[in-house]
Order: sequence, then structure tokens, then C-alpha cells
Amino acid sequence: MDLRTPVSRSRHVGAVVLVVLSLAIGACNRPPPSVPQVQGKKPVAAEAPPKTEKPQGFALSSTRAEPFQGQLALTLEFTQPMVGTQGFDTLISVTGPKDENVQGSWALDDNG
Repeated sequence: MDLRTPVSRSRHVGAVVLVVLSLAIGACNRPPPSVPQVQGKKPVAAEAPPKTEKPQGFALSSTRAEPFQGQLALTLEFTQPMVGTQGFDTLISVTGPKDENVQGSWALDDNG
């Protein structure tokens, strides 16, 4: 046996609807979440890359490490083509972190 009347049920339903609507309206007026400010230095993405000048004459223009024939290799790029008959092993040497000579050989790319 239910002691509630149809009027009290509609009041409960109306109160629930009113609470849900007020929460929905309150959520609509919230400002969007903001990203916190970085302290100190600007983020790296905001900084412009340093401008580099192209070297004049014969010079080393870039270096990088990349795989070559299954091993890690040091790639050197120069501003002018190299002569393939030169003995690069006697001209360039690489040392490790303990000042030991790194064993290996130099290979000239197809375009010099």
C-alpha cells in the first residue's frame, strides 16, 4: 500500500527535474579549462630555431649519427664535394669518451 498521493509524486519528479536543470545550466557557464603558465623560460616549441650562416669555402656543414649497413655511423656533410681517391682514414679520426680511437672506415657517398 502506497501512502503517497499523485501530487507528492509530481512534486518529487519536479524537484528532481529542477535540480538536473540547474546543474546543467551551471555547467554551461563554466569557462573552458586553461593550460597553466610555464614558469621561467618559454616552452621550446615557442622559440625560433637559431639562424645559422652557411660556411664559406670548404667546410663541415652538418654532422649526424645514422644507421649504415646495420651499424651506427657518423655522417659528415661538407659544403663542397670530396675527391674519392683521398685516404679519409688518415685525414679524419674519431675518438671515444675515454680518448680511445674508434675503429672503422670512411665511405664516400655517391654524390661526393
